[in-house]
Amino acid sequence: MHLNTAPAREMLATYYQSRVVDPYALTDLDDFFWPHTRWWTLEGDEPGVMAAVFLINGLHSMPILYAVAPQDDALTLNLLRLIEPELPAGLFGLLPPNTADVMPHYHFSDVSMMLRMQLERRPTDHSGIVSVGPAQQHIIEAFLATAYTEDEADIRLFESYMLERWPHVACIEDGEIVSFGGTHVLTHQYAAAGIGNIVTQPGKRGGGRASRVTEALCARLWRLGIRHIGLNVAESNTHARRCYDRLGFVEKLRFIECSLTR
Repeated sequence: MHLNTAPAREMLATYYQSRVVDPYALTDLDDFFWPHTRWWTLEGDEPGVMAAVFLINGLHSMPILYAVAPQDDALTLNLLRLIEPELPAGLFGLLPPNTADVMPHYHFSDVSMMLRMQLERRPTDHSGIVSVGPAQQHIIEAFLATAYTEDEADIRLFESYMLERWPHVACIEDGEIVSFGGTHVLTHQYAAAGIGNIVTQPGKRGGGRASRVTEALCARLWRLGIRHIGLNVAESNTHARRCYDRLGFVEKLRFIECSLTR
């Protein structure tokens, strides 16, 4: 096995476009994200089998360690064991489920079991869903502050640069946002995006608004040439999983989201 501490972007792009399709990894190869990332790879014994891990620093309140394993959990865990001494003291992680076994110097907290889902059919737009942008930022932030229930508060991720750069949509009733969805990451170069913050006011749930918001957002990304669209959802959120399944999303892998400190 060979550890590469500075893999070439071109090699990573080929891997994530041909061997495994990972919208989130592809977006972090984009010119916007690449300068904020550090990558490591570990080649397996079989040709074409590789684990890749990267650290995102400078865009969020704390570094993000991305190590979801589309090919081989064991190889990814081995890679994490090798690079653990080089990692910061505090992290937010997207990791294989058994990562705690190979990173004994870290304390894992707020652990959630997640699923990666990817869209596998062409989406349909909905005329009743409107695009929103920086001009509505204060309204969106006010909506997000109240739309999540207490159990959901830790899954919110919203940064102003996301709203400034990439599509966001909303369902508006009586002049107020009642459902919302946005783009977390996007690359035109690799035709990939990850979506999130798909949420409806608690009192308005159950009417299909989140489904329409999600599909409309995907349709607008599709019109931009984006063909690899992914999202992350809690494994326990069976209602949302059924919604995404009906829209053509397919479950690809399991991982954990968590905070790490040492």
